[in-house]
Amino acid sequence: MKNKEKKAVVSVIIPTLNEAENVDIILTRLSDVFRSYPHKAEIIIADGGSADGTQDKVLAWEGRDIPVRLLRATSGHGLSGDVLEAALLAQGSVVVVMDADLSHPPESAALLAEEVLSGNYDMAIGSRYVRGGSTPDWPRSRRIISRCASLFAWPLVDVKDPMSGFFAVRKEKLLAVDPAAGGFKIALEVLLGKTNIRVKELPISFHDRLRGHSKMSLGQVRMYLRRLIALAGGAATVGSSVKFIFVGLLGLAVDFITFNLLWHMKVGLSYAHISSFFAATIVNYIFNSRWSFRQTRGNRLGTEIYFRYLAVCMMALFFRGGVLALLVKMAGWPVKMALIFAIC
Repeated sequence: MKNKEKKAVVSVIIPTLNEAENVDIILTRLSDVFRSYPHKAEIIIADGGSADGTQDKVLAWEGRDIPVRLLRATSGHGLSGDVLEAALLAQGSVVVVMDADLSHPPESAALLAEEVLSGNYDMAIGSRYVRGGSTPDWPRSRRIISRCASLFAWPLVDVKDPMSGFFAVRKEKLLAVDPAAGGFKIALEVLLGKTNIRVKELPISFHDRLRGHSKMSLGQVRMYLRRLIALAGGAATVGSSVKFIFVGLLGLAVDFITFNLLWHMKVGLSYAHISSFFAATIVNYIFNSRWSFRQTRGNRLGTEIYFRYLAVCMMALFFRGGVLALLVKMAGWPVKMALIFAIC
């Protein structure tokens, strides 16, 4: 009996909002997984205020062989806040976070938990983008959006799928996340936390939802971009965002003017393109560090942030160079018109 009490407990946290059509299905599949699991498990549904009967569906599951609890979340910070609120109640030393829409295979929840329980990792991510991972029935538009969102986060993290919402993590690592964190990408908050974290990615097939409605919106995208800027060292206030836009326009002007000066001096296309690009990025970095985000970084952005910024710039440079060469040399566009198109 004592040995049984010492076994680790896994807490599965599922944030929900109007998922009544999926509750019974996901809880049935999770119960099947953890019924034969060697460790005790519990399931916490963190509901953000559903009005479609989701909460009643969850309450009907309480008292069964696999403990199911309903948390009426009141964090006010979106999905991330609801997950953190549930983590405070979790009994487990390992927490598995997953969506309720069945895009995350419940059968893989135990596999992710085992990687963390092994002691070798602090976090295990169900990944779409490692070898063996897939998004078999996603529309092309969703794949493009997902890849672009991951690309924005790429300079900040070392994993291939930082946007995954399906992961297992040590509870103390999850609770180390800023309680004010907003948005829906809690895994990114954990990865960019103040403590070092050992991560493993496991291949998972992510399916598109079959029931209910997606919670994705332009508001969620804006929140993600604001949070990403903040995590990268900036302060995404209204004032700093306006300054950031102004600096971006200034960089475009510097880019175009520098290119034209060099082009009129008969400098080669490649040299003029690269030189004007770096002139613009230097202007952007200096003005953003000393003006746009000065409040949070003193008089400059840190060296680490600079190299992350430089990594993104290098990707943009190669992409822009390819577009410019394609338009000028293959499509026969005028150089200045091609540059404007490539910059935009």
